[in-house]
Amino acid sequence: MGEFIDTLSIIATLFGVCTSLGLGVMQLNAGLNTVTQGAVDITIANQTWIIIVISIIATISVLTGLKNGIRRLAEFTFLLGNFILLFVFFTDDWKFCLNSMVEVTFYYFQYLIELGGLTDG
Repeated sequence: MGEFIDTLSIIATLFGVCTSLGLGVMQLNAGLNTVTQGAVDITIANQTWIIIVISIIATISVLTGLKNGIRRLAEFTFLLGNFILLFVFFTDDWKFCLNSMVEVTFYYFQYLIELGGLTDG
């Protein structure tokens, strides 16, 4: 019974990772298409290359270990996310950004209980 549970856990994890990777790759491909104004087409070939690049980066990160690879990758993505946040904030309408952040935060708390207890039945 223990081996069955282990196998089921591995399969469920595999499907979860594959689903997240597949949806993320489609979203990344669409984002690249938008940012490059159509220079990067939304095709299976481009999505395959994105999967290959992500897999290579993940493999290198895992092979170099927790202290070097995964930690450095996490630090890099954190810094990249902050750079994108600040870039959008300073190059876009900053008043709109601040207004949206405040509104969204209060909408979140306003509907948290209502949507948290929502059942579809």
